[in-house]
Amino acid sequence: MQLDVTRFPLLLVHWNGPEADEVMERFISAYDTFAQRAVRERRHYVVVSVGDADWTPRQRKRMAAWMDAHLDGDGRWDLGSHIVLHGALARGTLTALKWLVPRFQKVFVHPDEPSALAAAQASLEAARKVGRATGNSKPKRAG
Repeated sequence: MQLDVTRFPLLLVHWNGPEADEVMERFISAYDTFAQRAVRERRHYVVVSVGDADWTPRQRKRMAAWMDAHLDGDGRWDLGSHIVLHGALARGTLTALKWLVPRFQKVFVHPDEPSALAAAQASLEAARKVGRATGNSKPKRAG
């Protein structure tokens, strides 16, 4: 797994197939730190996840428990996760889950990385515009 936190407030994650438990825990820790920074700075944030993590059942259970617990209070700063799934069946399955599982409401499925990044950037820009209009978001930093 590679994490790119240099695009703050966009977190880019590349998964490399089966990952060890330690790698998943490193992702959870990095995500929590990233989200806490965004909340502290009153900035919206978004995640783009690319690749197949191929988690074990125990890892999926850990990830589900973490997803239930990680929200930043009312979730106002979390704009969601843009997930790249190459297979149409996998995209359809995750899209269907959005209708059934509340925690998936902020999950958006894309066929490739460029479309996921574009959608994530668009959501950040829309949030910035709303924030400037309402005074609820920190202005974009220069440079």
